[in-house]
Amino acid sequence: MSKTAAKNGHNFGLKPYVLIICEDGHESDPQSSCGETEREFARCLNAALGRYFDTDEPVRLGAEIWPHLVLRIPDAVIISQTLPDVDPITLISKLRLSRFCMDIRYFICCEKSTASLAGICESCGIDGMIEYSQSVEESAKRVFDAYSEFLARKEQEVLSNMRSYISDVLFFNEGKLDKRLLKGITETLLEPIGLDPKQKGTGYLQLIIYMQVLGMDNRLNTLYRYTAELTKTSPAAVEKAVRYSIESAWERSSPYMQYYLFGNTVDASKGKPTNSEFIATMVQHFRDTYLNSQPKFMT
Repeated sequence: MSKTAAKNGHNFGLKPYVLIICEDGHESDPQSSCGETEREFARCLNAALGRYFDTDEPVRLGAEIWPHLVLRIPDAVIISQTLPDVDPITLISKLRLSRFCMDIRYFICCEKSTASLAGICESCGIDGMIEYSQSVEESAKRVFDAYSEFLARKEQEVLSNMRSYISDVLFFNEGKLDKRLLKGITETLLEPIGLDPKQKGTGYLQLIIYMQVLGMDNRLNTLYRYTAELTKTSPAAVEKAVRYSIESAWERSSPYMQYYLFGNTVDASKGKPTNSEFIATMVQHFRDTYLNSQPKFMT
């Protein structure tokens, strides 16, 4: 539906994305469920990771990771210790210099874990090590468990910070950035598209868009959980209320405003935008217009 959402590569509701950087030459574990010991390690591990993550074909050289980052930032990267063109620790250090790669979880593939390598990984904040002789299924599960543990800690930190904001008596004071953002979301997006401020779904949308503008997790299920925690309801109730508000607004908003926000993707045969399409479009338009000090669109 949304040309804006598609253009910016939003991944609402998708599984986390993992990328393997591993050279040729390592056979898979004979006990692996892939059952093809002639296939190299990276492909078998990639297949096992597919149960938990979105995956691409393994990258064979460290230098080849950069074109991949243009298309999509991975949530986890598994890097071979014996890459022929780059030291994995050096590569990880370079990746961490980018603000877009700060939340990537890193794992090292090695022939055999040693005390020296374990010490290096711990000092560099590496999330885990995978030995080529280990079962790829067990290795994939460990990667997923480590990523899930990090995500749970991050979610709790985000929710704690959001609760602090909301419970702060100064949160809605005039002149505060938070109030200006919330007011801007309402006046430049939600009201013009026809959302009813009295509906719970409108309040949930305001909070979800606010979290997105601040750069929080853009997976829709996670946003529902955040909103449910903050408003003391359930994720299912948040989703249902958001859907109702969007559908109600779509019936009463002007075709001109629908076209302004969603472009040529809007027509009677294509129906209403999904929750994820609607949110992604609202977030991008808010960034493009309100935050960049461009003229606000007509109300």
